Amino acid sequence: MSILDLGCGTESLGIAVSELLDGEVSIHGLDLSDMQLGYAADKGKKMFHL
Repeated sequence: MSILDLGCGTESLGIAVSELLDGEVSIHGLDLSDMQLGYAADKGKKMFHL
């Protein structure tokens, strides 16, 4: 399953959804703020050991 999260911010919602689905999902986040996307990428790397 793939999910597109528009206006994802720091991707808190996408990470929560991924946890609910036991990681069996691909989340693609888009945001206008490069800073928010940077936080989201860092958070995802820490959470999923990427």
